[in-house]
Amino acid sequence: MRCTSCESFVCLDDLDEFRRKTRHLYEKIDHLLRRQYNRLFEIQQIQIELLVRSVAFGRRLRLL
Repeated sequence: MRCTSCESFVCLDDLDEFRRKTRHLYEKIDHLLRRQYNRLFEIQQIQIELLVRSVAFGRRLRLL
């Protein structure tokens, strides 16, 4: 398919637009990944805290 404005098969304007959209898509993916990693870190912190509490509770039960 030829470009209507420049009559070439690959229009540089189209290519630039494709690159811009691709870059924007990668930026969105990076943003979402960072959010997910941050949420995973928060969940892991909670899990560690619960594990520490359960170990301490278990030790107290054995002392009774």
